[in-house]
Amino acid sequence: MSRTRAIVASLLFFAVLFILIAVLQYIFIRHQIQKTVGGQLEYWAEDLQATMDRNDILDLAALRRAAPKASAFVVLASDGTVIATHGFVRGSIAYAALPVGSAYDKPVVVKSSLGEEWHLLVRKLKGGSIVVGASSTDCPPDINARLLETARGFGNSFESALLPSLRDKDENVDFALLTDQGILWADQGGIPLKAKKLGSWFKGDGPIVTVAGTPFFIRKVPIMDRAKHQVGSIIVLKEIAFEQQMLHESLMFNILVAVVSLVLCGMVLLLDVYEVV
Repeated sequence: MSRTRAIVASLLFFAVLFILIAVLQYIFIRHQIQKTVGGQLEYWAEDLQATMDRNDILDLAALRRAAPKASAFVVLASDGTVIATHGFVRGSIAYAALPVGSAYDKPVVVKSSLGEEWHLLVRKLKGGSIVVGASSTDCPPDINARLLETARGFGNSFESALLPSLRDKDENVDFALLTDQGILWADQGGIPLKAKKLGSWFKGDGPIVTVAGTPFFIRKVPIMDRAKHQVGSIIVLKEIAFEQQMLHESLMFNILVAVVSLVLCGMVLLLDVYEVV
């Protein structure tokens, strides 16, 4: 009987031990991921903020000329005007409207709500619209011809515009792709669209947000003016699907070890009972 009690005690000990290890390792790895990724996003956000915020003045010209270190970000004015995007994730800005003053099939010059001049051209597609443009801050003299050529490179339908191989890439031209319903499907650069519906990134304060089933670690930083009023927001982000998968697999492995320990101890217990009988 004493031997049986020892086996039962061992069974409970190893089960509790491996479950505890699984929980502690999960917490430790999650903390390390958040610390590492969070530090990187903090660095990216500070770089963007330092580039744009010169003596408490929103310097969009500096932003257009700079090469930000962040691999993915969204900069949005308080009134919903898009200032800049890079590595756009569908769903971050769900719905958007064309800039005021833009016209179909004709290059025009418009001013955003922030006073920035943009050369824009909107082309109607089957199923949507493509908007191409360039800030007057630093655009070539033949920008209208470049806009026309770039817009044609997206084809005549929403489906063709989704194919990167058909695009006539021009580093001086930004673009945005919208459906007929106003869903912002793709965005690269700083075309001053007006965001109509924002994703959860702009609403919550949590460091991890899931968009279309993909987890992202985010860092949100306000843009303040001289009067300390918020005039916009910077959001930098990084996909952490791999890190989350690694975290999940680590937890599952330790749980599996705990289960195997239970099974082995149970088998020993059964053998001991069988020998007694």
